[in-house]
Amino acid sequence: SSTQTPCEVGSYQPDTGQIFCLESSIGHYVSETGAISPEGCMEGTYQPDTGQSECLDAAEGNFVSSLRASSQTPCSAGSYQPETGMTSCVLSDVGHHVPSEGQSMQIMCPAGQYQPQPASSECIMANPGTYSSAGATSASPCLPGSYQSEAGQSGCVLADPGHFSSGISSTAQVACAEGNFQSLTGQESCQSADRGHYVDTSTATEQLPCYPGSYQSLMGSTSCVFASEDYFVSDAGMASQTRCPSGESQPDIGQAECIIDPKESNSMMMIAGGVGAVILVGLAVLMRPGSKPKARKGAKRVRKKK
Repeated sequence: SSTQTPCEVGSYQPDTGQIFCLESSIGHYVSETGAISPEGCMEGTYQPDTGQSECLDAAEGNFVSSLRASSQTPCSAGSYQPETGMTSCVLSDVGHHVPSEGQSMQIMCPAGQYQPQPASSECIMANPGTYSSAGATSASPCLPGSYQSEAGQSGCVLADPGHFSSGISSTAQVACAEGNFQSLTGQESCQSADRGHYVDTSTATEQLPCYPGSYQSLMGSTSCVFASEDYFVSDAGMASQTRCPSGESQPDIGQAECIIDPKESNSMMMIAGGVGAVILVGLAVLMRPGSKPKARKGAKRVRKKK
């Protein structure tokens, strides 16, 4: 033959006097005609087939770290690669994770979970008594006045009225004991019943005033005290009893008022009756018809002069 034929792209021939060309091997390529040798794929590229004119870029979520590679390698769990033709993967940030291999992006930890370490394949569930927001690197404790009984939560629960939560990281609210109450939500303690009041149940949201006839001088009481004999309590919510005034008494307990002493009452009636009788007698004498004052004995008569 008077002419020769150049090798096509994807093939080459290093020797003279040959009747055919050689295909480029895997991990190699020939991009021009008439080549005498193949080119090896660069880092970030690969070629799994023979007789190729170019190498392939590593896909998203994959990498190629060596020369003349015949395959790409997927990013392992905990790492990712958002771009093509890359020689390595990116480790996931704190607060994020990559759950499986070959991923092109990292995933933020959802609310209720957290991750303090990079290159993680999963997030950590927040324990009871704690919570976390999305992308958190640590769990946050529930503050006094709140609690959380479940794991993996995004917030804490305020203590109900009649309950409290005193410490951090509480997993349950506590009922107010008898003698105490709490009318508000989210409180870290209960209130003791005031003097003159009582609370006779647990989980109470209000205190009750002692009824008239009873009192309570102590705080945090579960009941009231009846007024003693010869004492009384006239109003509700009183912290002390009052002695009956002079001339009055009270033979019973738990009374709201005293009564006039019967003996004192009889004496006063007798005195009043005696005074009234004397007055009536005097008035009767003065008002009798023809009644004139008599002359006193030993009084001298005065004769009229003629």
